[in-house]
Amino acid sequence: MLMRLAPVDPRRAYVDDFALRIGQRATLLPSAGSRAYGMVFTLTHSELERLYTPPDLEPYRPEGVLAQSSEGTAVPALWPRRVSGLLRHVRSRHQREASLRQSGWDVRGD
Repeated sequence: MLMRLAPVDPRRAYVDDFALRIGQRATLLPSAGSRAYGMVFTLTHSELERLYTPPDLEPYRPEGVLAQSSEGTAVPALWPRRVSGLLRHVRSRHQREASLRQSGWDVRGD
């Protein structure tokens, strides 16, 4: 399945107290004293939904983290956290959007 996303505003960034793990999928793992480097992009809510829709991504859910850009500014970001068993659940788009806004996220419309 070919997924078309149009990420904008690419920035180099890092996240403290996480380590990058690369397996079948790349993900972050909590790791005190570690620092994971990467890129952050801006996506629409619809793109974010499509990103986590494929069946092979079912065990992953976006979770918020505060990244630091190479320019020194804090950047709210989402990373794919693997969840298992009874912890798996899917909230509606409106619940997720409300949760993101309550956390200070600027959710772009489609």
